[in-house]
Amino acid sequence: SLQYIGSAAVTEGSASATKSTLKSYFSRVKYNYKYKYIFTFNARFDGSSNFGENNRYGFFPSASVAWRVNQEEFLKNVAFISDLKLRISAGVTGNDRIGSFGYQGLYGGGFNYLGQSGIAPIQLPNPDLKWETTTENDFGFDLSVLKDRIAITFDYYKKNTSDLLLAQPVPLSSGFATINKNVGEVQNKGVDMSLNTVNVDGAFKWSSILNISTNKNKVTKLYGDAALQLFGRGNNALIQGQPLGVFYGYKWLGVDPSTGDCVFADLNKDGQITSADQEIIGNPYPKFVGGFTNTFTYKGWSLSLFLQYSYGNDIFNGNRIYIESLKGSDNQTTAVLNRWMKPGDITNIPRATNLDPNGNNRLSSRF
Repeated sequence: SLQYIGSAAVTEGSASATKSTLKSYFSRVKYNYKYKYIFTFNARFDGSSNFGENNRYGFFPSASVAWRVNQEEFLKNVAFISDLKLRISAGVTGNDRIGSFGYQGLYGGGFNYLGQSGIAPIQLPNPDLKWETTTENDFGFDLSVLKDRIAITFDYYKKNTSDLLLAQPVPLSSGFATINKNVGEVQNKGVDMSLNTVNVDGAFKWSSILNISTNKNKVTKLYGDAALQLFGRGNNALIQGQPLGVFYGYKWLGVDPSTGDCVFADLNKDGQITSADQEIIGNPYPKFVGGFTNTFTYKGWSLSLFLQYSYGNDIFNGNRIYIESLKGSDNQTTAVLNRWMKPGDITNIPRATNLDPNGNNRLSSRF
């Protein structure tokens, strides 16, 4: 049953394969009444081999209603408005991206010893693993005025994701580090807006598109209100009530001019810097993102300029953990030329030390 060379007692060699199946049924009903009232109903019924027979299939419906207000008698003769449509929708979608065979207890080959091939258990089973689901509600409108020279689109959305597919930690005494489970909830809500304008319309044409989006993300529930799961180079954390993947570590206060060591905030005032002094030190989510496009056309020639922007997020520069570590064999940036070298030096780069007894290089807001 072990068909790949990595399971054999060989000095060097690897091979792998996987398989998954998705079986889906989809239907849609759409009804349009006098081009004023538009109703759409969707239904999906999906089965995934990533889940066991207990919860293999999920049902995901959605519905939307649109009202073209400018087709009503009280707006038909308002020449200023080219189009006005109100929209509202609600629906559920599913996520099965836990990986193939995520619900099964698995054995793996390649656990070789003294030239003998061997196998070992590599995954705990969870036959009750099921679809992660997201319920989304959306309200929006489309407005065009001045014969479509100005068009505005606006959407407000709210998404609640439940039964999050996560690798939940288990006691290492079990022989495993994690088990795949449905453990938690996340909320996303925000606004999407776009403004399309025709600025010049003649032999020479100039049009613009400006869009802006905001999103607020929050972990609303974790297993047993557990708190914290760290991952990634920036110590990204899962903390209930906080955005998904906030940076977690020590608050860096600078370099002590007398010793050349970094100073970290002693949050619990016990006179020591320990793991209890860690806190949220950054948020990877921007306050808003967007883009600005301008298109110029003249006699068959066109020029398009696109600007993309993001504002308000923190970035953890994990490279600096290595290239400004002042220890080990990694090449260093020129910033380390300004390191602390003698008492009284004022700098943001700590002293060079191969042992680093103070933990200058620990994950902190320094990076």
